Amino acid sequence: MMGRHLHIRLVTTVAMALFLPGLAFGQQLSQAVSKKAVSAVVKVGAIDKAGKIVGFGSGTFIDARGYLITNFHVIGDTKSGRIHNPNNIALIGMVKSPREAIKYEWHGRVVRADPRLDLALIRIVKSTTGIDVAAHKFPTLPVMSTKLLNPGSPVWIVGFPAGVRTVNMTAGTITGFEMNLVDKVSWLRTDAEINPGNSGGLVMDTKGRMVGIPTQVRAADRKHVVETIGFARPAERIPSQWLKELKAGHIDDTRIDGKFQLVIGEAMMGEAQGDQMALSNAERLYYQLPSARPGLVMVSDHHEIGLFKLGEKKPFRTGTGEIEVQSGDPHPLILGIGFPQAKLKASTSFWVLFDKTDGTIAEFDLAMEKLGRLEKETGVASKKKSKKDVFTVAGSIVDVTGKPAVQGLVLIGNPGIDLGSTVKKYLKGSLTKAEFKKKVRIFKAASDGTFKVTGIPRGATYPIGVSAKGYGLTRLSIEPKPGEGKVNVGVLKLSTK
Repeated sequence: MMGRHLHIRLVTTVAMALFLPGLAFGQQLSQAVSKKAVSAVVKVGAIDKAGKIVGFGSGTFIDARGYLITNFHVIGDTKSGRIHNPNNIALIGMVKSPREAIKYEWHGRVVRADPRLDLALIRIVKSTTGIDVAAHKFPTLPVMSTKLLNPGSPVWIVGFPAGVRTVNMTAGTITGFEMNLVDKVSWLRTDAEINPGNSGGLVMDTKGRMVGIPTQVRAADRKHVVETIGFARPAERIPSQWLKELKAGHIDDTRIDGKFQLVIGEAMMGEAQGDQMALSNAERLYYQLPSARPGLVMVSDHHEIGLFKLGEKKPFRTGTGEIEVQSGDPHPLILGIGFPQAKLKASTSFWVLFDKTDGTIAEFDLAMEKLGRLEKETGVASKKKSKKDVFTVAGSIVDVTGKPAVQGLVLIGNPGIDLGSTVKKYLKGSLTKAEFKKKVRIFKAASDGTFKVTGIPRGATYPIGVSAKGYGLTRLSIEPKPGEGKVNVGVLKLSTK
């Protein structure tokens, strides 16, 4: 393969796109495993408010009570994080044999979803033929990590292709792995033929275990010979929290993870980890903007940004580091932040902020170091005070799932300041770095989410804020009691609001 250059001509989701088929890998699969896979894989029909089918793909049952995994783009829009049906309903079709024509005889409700991972968990809630869903046992396949797979490992792709009424199964091998910037497998590469309509379906090993979810087909042209590469999301990227919730009982609510709504005047941390780079020349992260108009979006480090109307693939306005939201712009409006592959060499943290304006955009320098670069290692904040004149504050930061926050920050402001307003002013550029550091000190939490800040002068009430990637600023205030040398604020849970 030395000296060969592949020129990418097309990237397309396999739910509705056409491609030229590759060669199938002739592996034998036991009749029992084949039969089980056929019955566990379903067709998923996305519907709009009126019940009209607006898209389709496949899915796989992973829980006998009627829970199946599919791609988010099968049932919703990955940019906005919106599900096509306002009640989160999708149509589900099942078969018992490879010769049975598919029919939509079940209704499912999306209960968990993550647009950034392009995954969704659907629960069967109704049968159109009168079957008691609560008493019915659905056929399932076990979920398996890809750690035992290697290039050359045989796999099968199962789903419901466009234009046919029966289930389809193709064979091939694992050809490689795409790693993200935090050393997780972001994609499986395979030469198994992935048909349009297989999105969200099944990548299965020889023992009939789900090892991936077929998601994309990438076509490359090398001297006018089209080669296709299939990409599947590894099964271990199904959020562990979803699986834990399933073990605990039924999931009755709907929660969309990886969907971020900016709040007016509140900076939100984010991190680009490179989960999408195998499929395009850039990592792109999306945020939904508030309805306030006019406004200004600001992103640290002059990252490329664009504004998208709902459902559109191309931005109608672009910028670098900042972008104006005008009075006549539609709502909802999606902000996209781009990280070119050539520049994204490591996991990259950033801040994004939306603020309402009076219609005039003040000039400011967004090249200032982001808040994360102002952080100080946890330790003595002041060495000039004796121990009796200072106190220590300690605690821990957890995310919405209760896990230790990744890259947590602790902000301690001077007595009497509005911490949120001060952070906002710095990010807007109305406070210089030197001015900001006089008002706020920033400390980095440990990898387990704990923090300990010493040397804080007594005699005042201090505003404190904690944050981490993907979250806003959680604020509180502290003042030690007489004689109290340490204030333990306990476990601080972050919020996206």
